[in-house]
Amino acid sequence: MRPCRRGAPVEIERRCSNGARGHSLPRSPPLPYSHCTLVILSLTLALAAPQTTWFVDSTATPPGNGPGSSPYTRVDFAVAQPTTVDGDTVFVVGGTYPDEAIDLDGKSLTLRTPGAVLRGRSSDTAILSNAGGGSTTVEGFTFERGRGQFVPALSLPEVGGAIYAVDTDLVVRRCTFDDCSAFR
Repeated sequence: MRPCRRGAPVEIERRCSNGARGHSLPRSPPLPYSHCTLVILSLTLALAAPQTTWFVDSTATPPGNGPGSSPYTRVDFAVAQPTTVDGDTVFVVGGTYPDEAIDLDGKSLTLRTPGAVLRGRSSDTAILSNAGGGSTTVEGFTFERGRGQFVPALSLPEVGGAIYAVDTDLVVRRCTFDDCSAFR
């Protein structure tokens, strides 16, 4: 058998079912490596989920639709949108966001701010994650006046003064908690 050069036609010997030898068939030359790389890169890009950054600014015109040119005005509204999906980032412009009640509803998100204040409702928690699943990172927020919520299944009067999370992966980085309580 003689060695093949890259791109040279290869002859293949074929045997018939009765054992007789057939004629040699020419084989197409292999694709150049650049084509293979392009195909692999295309498949990788097609399989990678797009990630979107949604913006929230309390001073914008309500309700907004999320991009930097027309940000949402409430964090809970931004998170609840069906277009906000796993892997997305919700970037919250600095400011005070009163009466926020953010329900992550099992979504895996990153909530990030350079210094926004989430002021909880008088009888609710600011961030709720009890749908299970999900992996969320909360970064840079100040939580104020979170008062927790009643959870009958736990037989507890109030839990989660600022954040209430059950069966979820939650990472909290560089956050401040001020005047938050769970049990009164």
